[in-house]
Amino acid sequence: MANLFKEYTTKVLEKLATGIKKIDPAVQKLRPAAEKCADFIFRRFRKFLDTSPREKQLILQNGLTENMRKVTGIAVIIQFIAAFFAFWAFPVWEIVLFAAELAALYFCLRGYRAAYIILGGTALLNFLVMLAAGPLYVWPAVLGWLLLTAATIWGFKYENALYEIERKAGAKPLKRDVWRDAAGASVLAVIVLASCLFAPAQVSSPEERKAEQKYNHQLSMAAGTVVRHVYGYADFCHEEGYDMQKYPAEFKKRFEPEINLLEKELNEQNSNLEKFYQNAKRIYGRKLMESIGSELDGMRRQAIIEMVVMDRGMDASKVKWTPDMDSLISMQEACVLFDELSESILNFTTPDFVKVPQPESLSE
Repeated sequence: MANLFKEYTTKVLEKLATGIKKIDPAVQKLRPAAEKCADFIFRRFRKFLDTSPREKQLILQNGLTENMRKVTGIAVIIQFIAAFFAFWAFPVWEIVLFAAELAALYFCLRGYRAAYIILGGTALLNFLVMLAAGPLYVWPAVLGWLLLTAATIWGFKYENALYEIERKAGAKPLKRDVWRDAAGASVLAVIVLASCLFAPAQVSSPEERKAEQKYNHQLSMAAGTVVRHVYGYADFCHEEGYDMQKYPAEFKKRFEPEINLLEKELNEQNSNLEKFYQNAKRIYGRKLMESIGSELDGMRRQAIIEMVVMDRGMDASKVKWTPDMDSLISMQEACVLFDELSESILNFTTPDFVKVPQPESLSE
């Protein structure tokens, strides 16, 4: 067994070495360009870190570094607010990143230069998580990331300048309370660890979220069916000049248990059928009325064909629609006919026409 493992490992290493030899010429060709690029970035960064006499004066006399620490704290809060919109998409990631940013911010406020680099890294991760949450979160993600990145870059510059000024002056830079920093770091480490351990328990599993989405979809479909028949048809016919007297009440009577259960489920979500219908009208606008009108128009045309069949004694399959037939029954008359025949129409509906999902089915 040992020999077999050794032989297998040797083959893998040989293939790896062969692959490296193949790409080595390309790597060697790219090395000068890579070195030039790295040198350019380094020189630009060194130039950025250089501070003007005016900036040095502000650092020494007006506490520019302390002000930048406060600005960094404000930038972290702004990114927290921006990231809140994407929290429910990746709650565990966001909780852990929040804790990590708070830990890095603590050390930034204590004057540690390296903490700004760590904070910038966590800000980038938070930005990527928000982008992964969906296109709706792009602008909050960009805004929060740009503000915090700018704060960390300039904060690092001024913190580094203060360090160099004190070092050249022969002073001991950044006298710190070691025990205080150790205690703060320990508390924040516990927060991060607790976030990692307990956050998953507070978040539903992918299967539970999928089941909940399915339940909400089925609940919306059932509510949509009810409000269409209880409110939608009545509103459309009112626009046509007729106020329905029977159909909405007959529909409620026919599906009373389902409607009561639906109202109960919607109440648990701080809603009801009336609110659901008003929201649907805001979302769909005229398309909702046009859809109902198209459905009633189909029934109207069918009634006209049946009228022609009875009047002319023809077979329904042989009747061809002509423009003059359109005036035989108006849309208003169709609303009256639909309302009068509401009981007969509802007799054709099946018991599961309004199917309300049960919350218990989430775990199934």
